[in-house]
Amino acid sequence: MNNRDNSSKAGTNDAKQWFERGLAHGQEGNIKAAIEAFKKVVNLDPSEIEAWINLALAYGMQGNTGEEIKSYKKALELSPSNAELWINLGVAYGQDNDNESEIDAYKEALKLDPSSIDALYNLGLTLSKMEEYEEAVGFLRKALDLDPNDSEIWNNLGRALGFSGKTEEAIKAFENAVELDEKNELGWFNLGLLLLDEDQIDRAVDCFKKAIEIDPEFSNAIFGLGFAYENSDNFNEALEAYKKVIALEPEDVETWLHLSIIYQKKGVLKEAINALEKAVSIDKEYVLFLDEDEEILKDLKNLPGFEEIFEKP
Repeated sequence: MNNRDNSSKAGTNDAKQWFERGLAHGQEGNIKAAIEAFKKVVNLDPSEIEAWINLALAYGMQGNTGEEIKSYKKALELSPSNAELWINLGVAYGQDNDNESEIDAYKEALKLDPSSIDALYNLGLTLSKMEEYEEAVGFLRKALDLDPNDSEIWNNLGRALGFSGKTEEAIKAFENAVELDEKNELGWFNLGLLLLDEDQIDRAVDCFKKAIEIDPEFSNAIFGLGFAYENSDNFNEALEAYKKVIALEPEDVETWLHLSIIYQKKGVLKEAINALEKAVSIDKEYVLFLDEDEEILKDLKNLPGFEEIFEKP
């Protein structure tokens, strides 16, 4: 009996030592060693929930979502009423592109803690990603009921509303986002896109400029600015914007196509042809299969030698 008791105590002490080593390795950034240490812990004491949690976190940092998920499930076997663990499991499922399981995990978290902003917000984001926009709006609104001053949630609510066709509500949501955080470049960008769709070009330009001021290398915002200028026949400004996009994203086929159109409208046909040839060299299939109703294709077809460009090897 005494020998068994001493062995049990020794095993417990060993587990504690390995746990401390795991924490130390993690702080040093040695994730591989941390994983080995936490595995030692759970082998010695499978009921050590903190070791399972830290093992899951370490696997997540390593990018091993499969083992991360397994470790969170082990932790949940020991503590099934832990809402935070369900949320972490949901995030891991999301990293593993298993959106259905991700949603189920967040819903389990909400059963345990209906006021969990993280669960509500993550669920709204995942539903948006799955294009379930109406349902996403409901969860994002619930998150905002709990924290109405969260700029990021307002921004994502605006996106879900926009994709739901509720443009006015979406614009208001984006306006709330940037009012709460004037440094929210995504909020400014998304607001600019909607205003552009509503032909409020001057306001859209201001929004894109705000986004670029915050992040000068925000290529989507720079493209949006160029497109706004193009739509207002401000071709010089559009040209400068598109050139900046190319400097950041040299293989962006859509920008090359718009450059071709701008050069054509400015009467610089050589540069227009060069830009189109560049677009075709990057992704011929994309250019070939553009819907014929799209304005961009109609404009490109006016270029001399349009058909010949596609015949080049």
